[in-house]
Amino acid sequence: MPTPDSSSSSSSCSSQPLPRPNAPRHASRIVQPIDLTATPQTPPKQPQYPYSLDLLAHHGCVNAICFSRSEQARWLASGGDDKRVILWDSFADFDQIAPLASFDGPAANIFSIDFSADGRWLIASGLDSRIFVYDLNRPATPSTPRNSSAHSAVSVLTQHAESCRRVACHPQEYSCLLSAGEDGKVFRHDLRTPDQPNNAPLLEARAQYTDLCWNPVSPDLFLASTNHTIRLYDRRKLGSNPTANLQSCLVSYTTNLMKPKPLFRIGHPEISSVTIDPTGQLLGAMMSKWYPTIWSLDDPHPLAVLKSEPTVDGDAQTQGGFRDVCTIKHGGFSNHVHSDSTYFAGGSDDFRCYGWKIPSVAEMESQRCEIKSVSDWPGEATVDTCAYGSKIYTVPVSISKPSIKLHGHRSIPNSVLFHPYLPLVCTSGVEKLVKVHSARRVGWYAHQSTDSRAQMTSTTVRATMSMADRIPFIFGPSHRAQQYSAARPEDEDLETLAMFDALLEREKDDHQALWYGLDPSREDDPEDEDEEEEEEPREHDYFSYDDDSD
Repeated sequence: MPTPDSSSSSSSCSSQPLPRPNAPRHASRIVQPIDLTATPQTPPKQPQYPYSLDLLAHHGCVNAICFSRSEQARWLASGGDDKRVILWDSFADFDQIAPLASFDGPAANIFSIDFSADGRWLIASGLDSRIFVYDLNRPATPSTPRNSSAHSAVSVLTQHAESCRRVACHPQEYSCLLSAGEDGKVFRHDLRTPDQPNNAPLLEARAQYTDLCWNPVSPDLFLASTNHTIRLYDRRKLGSNPTANLQSCLVSYTTNLMKPKPLFRIGHPEISSVTIDPTGQLLGAMMSKWYPTIWSLDDPHPLAVLKSEPTVDGDAQTQGGFRDVCTIKHGGFSNHVHSDSTYFAGGSDDFRCYGWKIPSVAEMESQRCEIKSVSDWPGEATVDTCAYGSKIYTVPVSISKPSIKLHGHRSIPNSVLFHPYLPLVCTSGVEKLVKVHSARRVGWYAHQSTDSRAQMTSTTVRATMSMADRIPFIFGPSHRAQQYSAARPEDEDLETLAMFDALLEREKDDHQALWYGLDPSREDDPEDEDEEEEEEPREHDYFSYDDDSD
């Protein structure tokens, strides 16, 4: 499980050949693809997902989930700390959905997975720096162990020297792949010629790369984020010099934070992930120790910041309130299938997922505030008001009431993924499962069984373990730990839950570490006591990533 600072490969899946595109799968009674356009339904004004079921097969944290681009996003892939990718059929009956196949090869945790545009290739990357390419059209080999359906990669790409945080397949060109690594490099790969790797990076920065995202509507454009920067590039304008390419971006988005009250402070949140909405107009970013933020793709200044506060005084873990401190989170946008409006959702450290309704760009632009100097700070601003920028300060509109809350996780959910054709949302994280949240309790055919594993989701939140309860799982054997060791590998891992409970307690105030005061030694300087007016902090008194070259 990746954190902002930072397992066997055998499969328990049923043994069968790899599913082939456009062929019926035996895990479902479906004999033909669902025609989702035959009987269009009017989406609700506000989406709700009251039912959920768990997909169980992994033996560790599930760090990455992805739907296929082909076949109406029928195939769901998941990967994580058990170093396996597992394939699921999202069209299957809820009472029958099961793993179709698994893919092994990585020597360490998987961070990212993606499907090629035509659905033939499945790509995985992670902590061991290598990129694994699996051919979904290739049947199982005779050498595959009888008790395993794990399939090996047809090629392995080794250009990265450190962890590969993201692989991103082109939305239209099946052979085009981008990868981003903690070695500060972005590579472009041609899946048709994996034996002729391109060892010259497309981008090379001093900082680690954290994410990549293609524009689904304008496919020559892509986003690349480092620890503290987000930039939009046009691949047609990039040359052969990877360092010079850094400054050839179309837009460099403002990510520096500034709070003038009650004391001037600045912050540089770490960019966990970036994504573009289905219309190609909005950028959403998850930012460690801060809140999800929305930009218009052609505007460097943010439009909205998405917040949630506890509804009543008390423990934020049980009362609820968005928080992102402990793990690397991946958010996602909805499309017209879920609602006529656009929603952005992300996982939270309080074991919930939150989704916010995003107003129109024009509405957000009219409500945000831009100021040229700290002295122009709005008088009605509170101590919680925050601006983005270093020269021109932008106070984005604050959307503080989530429209969607997804429950059911017993630890931190890190990834949220809206299905592009069905009213489903998949979430995953610290637990060994993928949770499917559904607007319906049963599947998508009239003839399907009324029996369903999908049940009404409980809104009860698990209380974190006390220190006394955590110690046996973390520091030594106990009767409970020995009892747990005999359980099935996909059963709940109390040791992992205890470890992340301890991390939550240790870092409960770590969001304050985001902020840095500007020259605090000047506060008690007796020579300044007679000054009638405190000197305004100068815009160049602090370091800004917005103008830095990575």
